[in-house]
Amino acid sequence: MTGMATLYFGRNGNDPNRASAGIDVSIQALSEALGRFDKRFTGEEPPVVNPGEKAHEYGPYTLTVVHVESKDTNPTFPKSGYYWFPELPPESCAELLGLEMPDR
Repeated sequence: MTGMATLYFGRNGNDPNRASAGIDVSIQALSEALGRFDKRFTGEEPPVVNPGEKAHEYGPYTLTVVHVESKDTNPTFPKSGYYWFPELPPESCAELLGLEMPDR
C-alpha cells in the first residue's frame, strides 16, 4: 500500500479558519505532480504566511500546503511535517492532481 499525505489549501493570516479540510492524496501522486515545484519545509506546525493579515473566511484560497507523517516520507518529502509550495496556486495544484477545489 502506498503512503498517504494530506493536502490543504489555505489563506494568508493566522485565523483558525484559514485552511480547507484536508484531502488525503497518495504520497506517490503528490511527488510526481508537485516534485518539480519549489517547496519550503515549515516543521511540525502549518505555515503562517503574512500573520498580520486578516483572512476573509470566504476569500479565495491562495496557499498550497502538504502534511506528511513520518511513516510516509520519501525522497521528495524527506521529513515529517508541513511543506508549503509558495509558487503553486491551489487551482493549479488541484488541476495537476485531478481534484475539485474545495468549498471556501
